[in-house]
Amino acid sequence: MSNIRQFLWPGEKSIRLRRLELTFWAFLLALAYLPLPLGFLAWFALLRPLQIISRLTPGEAFRAGYFYSFMANLFHLYWVAVVTPPGMVAAIFLLSLYPAIILSVFARLYHWRKWIGLLSLPFLWVGMEYFRSLTEISFPWTDLAYSQGYYLTLIQIVSVIGSYGLSFSLVLINIFLWQMLSKSNRLETRVSSMLATLGIGAFLFLYGWVVLPPYPEKGDIKIAMLQGNVDLATKWKRETRPRNFELYDSLSQSVADDSVDLIIWPETAAPCYPRVERHYRERLAMTAKNSGTTHLIGALDVIYENKREKAYNAAFQFAADGSIDTVYHKVKLVPFSEHVPYQDYLPFLTRDFLSRYLDAIRTHQIQW
Repeated sequence: MSNIRQFLWPGEKSIRLRRLELTFWAFLLALAYLPLPLGFLAWFALLRPLQIISRLTPGEAFRAGYFYSFMANLFHLYWVAVVTPPGMVAAIFLLSLYPAIILSVFARLYHWRKWIGLLSLPFLWVGMEYFRSLTEISFPWTDLAYSQGYYLTLIQIVSVIGSYGLSFSLVLINIFLWQMLSKSNRLETRVSSMLATLGIGAFLFLYGWVVLPPYPEKGDIKIAMLQGNVDLATKWKRETRPRNFELYDSLSQSVADDSVDLIIWPETAAPCYPRVERHYRERLAMTAKNSGTTHLIGALDVIYENKREKAYNAAFQFAADGSIDTVYHKVKLVPFSEHVPYQDYLPFLTRDFLSRYLDAIRTHQIQW
């Protein structure tokens, strides 16, 4: 406990003040992400932390970067705790390592050659986001580009440069704003940084303005998306499952009268395994048949391989005649929430082992 207390509230006053300031900026960065339309905060939420970290030694920069990332993830990833609080804590502790490492490298390069440090940071940041997507601890929900979801005009550029290109641009804007506001820079540097900031922003919005149609284009397919607003704690209880199916069945029938071509249920809206639970599969098939419409239903799936079962967060497409057309398995699972990383290689991390010996990790009784 003393180490945790020292991490959150160090004995040295200057470090405490630094931590308080980093916490404030971490909170601003977290606010930039959905569901709040505050994505503009990501344009400068790295500004002050970068300025602070650039003055520190690589070791101090690692600790400050880890603290900043830890607090930002803590504010941003609160929703993971709805399913599993221990999973959220484990994810935050691990995910905070990535920015800490690249910010430590940035500090080392910045002390060696300032311009090399500034030039390398966007590449380091985007490289971190890409590398983070390759492992079983992959967690793309904190990529900077995702903070811009509300700005349809701005994100049109993603079709050309991808989400990593947009993250690259956001880091550049933070750097140029930092250099523009830094009183230690020459006037020429501050003016050129301001022009670069305006230029990048103008280009992103201008491109989106050109390619984005002024009015929504009329499509040929009519889709209905349902949202039953079912409490998570209630949805996974066996005794309340029938109520959940009745709710979505009524919603499906209500929109079927509008001659829709596809009805979509949310992720895990059907809290069951349609592949192996015949009763629920037939119930979902009957919903599709009664509406006469194709259904894409979020549910669970299980496949048996080498005498071991593998559970998936899935989507089942039921045709209008009630048959299952296809099944999709979610690619990116939330670490420590929807799956335990590397459990195929480390048997002691399997769900069965953990649930047997670590009852404390159990939260909602999700039937994974």
